[in-house]
Amino acid sequence: MERTARGLRRGRKAGFFVGCLVFLCAGILLAGCSRGNAVLVLDRHWPLSMKTDEELRGLVSRAQRDSGMGISLLRSEDGEDVSVLLERYFAEEKPQAVLAGAFAALTLRPLAENFPDVRFYILDAPPGRLPPQNPFVWIRFDARPAIPELAAKIRSFLESSAEARRGDAPPGSFPVFSSALAFLEPDMDEYFKEDAVLDSLDIRRIRISEGESDDAIRGRVTDSLALKPALYVIAAGARSALVLDVVRQQGSPGSIVLDDRDDLGELAGFPFLASLERGYSEAIRTALRSGAGPGDLVTVSLEIR
Repeated sequence: MERTARGLRRGRKAGFFVGCLVFLCAGILLAGCSRGNAVLVLDRHWPLSMKTDEELRGLVSRAQRDSGMGISLLRSEDGEDVSVLLERYFAEEKPQAVLAGAFAALTLRPLAENFPDVRFYILDAPPGRLPPQNPFVWIRFDARPAIPELAAKIRSFLESSAEARRGDAPPGSFPVFSSALAFLEPDMDEYFKEDAVLDSLDIRRIRISEGESDDAIRGRVTDSLALKPALYVIAAGARSALVLDVVRQQGSPGSIVLDDRDDLGELAGFPFLASLERGYSEAIRTALRSGAGPGDLVTVSLEIR
């Protein structure tokens, strides 16, 4: 009887040990399967490549932690073709995923078609319809989800600014209103029209088209500066830098809301109220965990900072 009891105890211990070993092996196996690896390809036309090495390391670290995948960096130097650079990389490494900017997509299509088992994610997808029958997963930053938060911030600022102006006005003078100028690319202009809060505020919207010449934009921006607004909203896409330069040189002091501040330093007399930022670490995490396939579009909200 005693020998039987000892045998049962030894059997339980052995069973417990085997169970732990199986659980540990399964955990290691699952961890290995879920991690995988990806490569982030930086070309000189992508704004992300302008970030410092320290910023890129932080971005990649956050994306690795959130996505569960190892991410390597591959930078195109001196205008080297990213497809050639990536093909050399493929000769030594076989990533599960490639992350690149929209400009790189122009040359990466043949490589993506030759390696159908590698998922190619293209960030900063352009607005409008995507190319048909393409081998990429497209990641587009969408301003629409961030507009309500931006509207509340602008409204609060303009109301407090109007109160301050009324307090400084001489007794018996006309009411002093606070106003804003908004220089907007077509998509952003539509978002402003759709939002009830923004539409109710004293914001003069100026639509900036991609096809306009620099001189035409400078002329329209300069003419509008006579309004002397308390706030400038600059979300004109690729023309935002030009608009900001004119406002900074010729505009009266006022706060600024900027589309993608991109580490721009403080501008004397033009403090930043908010910035619509592209959260690339969040976008990479969303892309790698999306399960999207070639030709699919994944949207990621812009962040208000």
